[in-house]
Amino acid sequence: MEAIPTRTQPGLQQGRAESVSVSGVQKDTGYPIPVWDTATHPAEWEEYEDVNEGHSQVLGHVTDSLKHLVSPAWHIVPERGIYFIDATGHLQRVIPDLAVYPRHLADASGALRYDVPSTQQPPPPLWILEIASPSTFTRDLQDKKAWYVHIGVKEYWLCDPVGGLLQPPLQGWCRTAGASRYTAQSVAWDKAAQFWVSFSPLLEQEVLMPDTQPEWSWAHTYHGMRFRDPTTGQLAATHQELEILSERQQDTIQQFQRQQQSGIVFMAEMRYGKPWDDRVQEALQQCPPTSWPDLDQVREWMRQRDDALDCLNVIRAYLDLPPWTASGLSTR
Repeated sequence: MEAIPTRTQPGLQQGRAESVSVSGVQKDTGYPIPVWDTATHPAEWEEYEDVNEGHSQVLGHVTDSLKHLVSPAWHIVPERGIYFIDATGHLQRVIPDLAVYPRHLADASGALRYDVPSTQQPPPPLWILEIASPSTFTRDLQDKKAWYVHIGVKEYWLCDPVGGLLQPPLQGWCRTAGASRYTAQSVAWDKAAQFWVSFSPLLEQEVLMPDTQPEWSWAHTYHGMRFRDPTTGQLAATHQELEILSERQQDTIQQFQRQQQSGIVFMAEMRYGKPWDDRVQEALQQCPPTSWPDLDQVREWMRQRDDALDCLNVIRAYLDLPPWTASGLSTR
């Protein structure tokens, strides 16, 4: 998102610790952070109107993919403001579209939940993604890149999901230990996969971006930034793919449970006849499928017991149900 224009705040001197009030929370920042919470400079900028369908799709899907890739010590944070002092001594505030933080910073209380002072401890984001839009891509390439390397962001990525702004539509920079400048990551066109391909050392993943796509297609299929394991060639799943996988897994589990119940009831009918199969089915239906005995266990119980009532009560005891007597259910 857009950054606040560069300006010097009168009366604030670099290095003098002040406290900042964000959402009514006072927190010592250790640096002179202005309290911007006015109609002109709100504490949280509103969304810009020129964001397109591709912007929202990429932001959502990359966030979901990163949840399955990043270390538990890291936390994924979309659109959180960062206060900092730039290389010329000016106070700045910028809102990355997506950032990966050390978890202890992202979970900190007070002002760090909203606007993060970054030229001090705790550390700045480790990884930042900006999604190009007509009003921001020039600043993304120039000002923001200079700011992010200055505050110590290890990797900065910029993508153009709809096309027409960047060529190639995926660009990335890395800051090695002790370096004061970014080094551009190589980006190559993979003709077989139909993706622009680069590599993120921090994530240890290949970063992929298709060539330009018509904006209307985003409503039907995700065509944006992807991650791929460089060893296995396996793509990290998108949100849509994870939902489909979850639904398939749930269908498989339910099908197995239906087969398990039918198998137990069928064995009861073959071994003991009516109405014992109905009584076994009734017992199973009173309990969650995860508590049911497996077919081999039930088959062994039935092999060892000629008495239907005895076997029924073994099953009921396994399910933690009261025993059945000749006159009906007993009380414990």
